[in-house]
Amino acid sequence: MEKQIIVVDDEELLLNMLKESLEALGHPCLTFKNAKDALAGLASSLPDVLITDISMSQMSGLELTKEAKRIRPDLIVIMMTGYIEDFSYDQAIEAGAADFIKKPFTIQELLMRVNHVKMQEKLRTISITDELTGLLNRRGFFALAEQQLKMAGRTKAEMALLFADVDSLKTVNDTFGHQEGDRALTAIADIFRETFRDSDILARMKGGGLADVP
Repeated sequence: MEKQIIVVDDEELLLNMLKESLEALGHPCLTFKNAKDALAGLASSLPDVLITDISMSQMSGLELTKEAKRIRPDLIVIMMTGYIEDFSYDQAIEAGAADFIKKPFTIQELLMRVNHVKMQEKLRTISITDELTGLLNRRGFFALAEQQLKMAGRTKAEMALLFADVDSLKTVNDTFGHQEGDRALTAIADIFRETFRDSDILARMKGGGLADVP
């Protein structure tokens, strides 16, 4: 099933054009005229891409990106701007954007950006995922936790870290074989997923060590 694309812009004509064009090409699309409604839509849908204008009233695209990435760290964000001279690529990346596109643009150009970023994200996901459990590996954990720590520092928010170590995993491996040890670790990782929120940073650190940053 094709995941949804969320588009946010205060220009209704552009929103309607993008929705019609994207859906005609087989990409389900949700559109919002402001960031507040977009965040509400994000909580009740399962998009994998957010395309947002930078300059909007009430909440800017940069602020929307930060909040959206806090809710959904895996969300791919592409920013739109018609004022390239006022655009800060560093600020966009720091906020969590993966790419940006200058207005005006064609739908083909936008889809090329979306597909390119999706491929990059897929490769990145492979590089930061533990092959056995499907959780983040150490590299992925430290990368995402560092982002979360920086965001918490800016907003003066509190953070928590939970670390769990599987008892007697070596004994299981030595007694029943590594295959059974792997099965036990995979089952425990599944319990972690079912117990904690989708937005948490869950990782296998090393051996039987598991970590969670809510």
